[in-house]
Amino acid sequence: MNDKIDLILDKLNGMDQRFDQIDKRFDRMEQQMNQGFVQINQRLDRIEERVDNIAEQTAVAS
Repeated sequence: MNDKIDLILDKLNGMDQRFDQIDKRFDRMEQQMNQGFVQINQRLDRIEERVDNIAEQTAVAS
């Protein structure tokens, strides 16, 4: 009887470790996605500044 319980506990422990690994992978993926979004937003801000500058120059030249 104890052997069956030990086997079940070992399997549960292995599953718990696997879930921890998966959770860490998702955390890393989330961090990478957040960094990507920050970089995209920074690029969009720079583009917006350039477009605004071109619009101002065009208005002044007119």
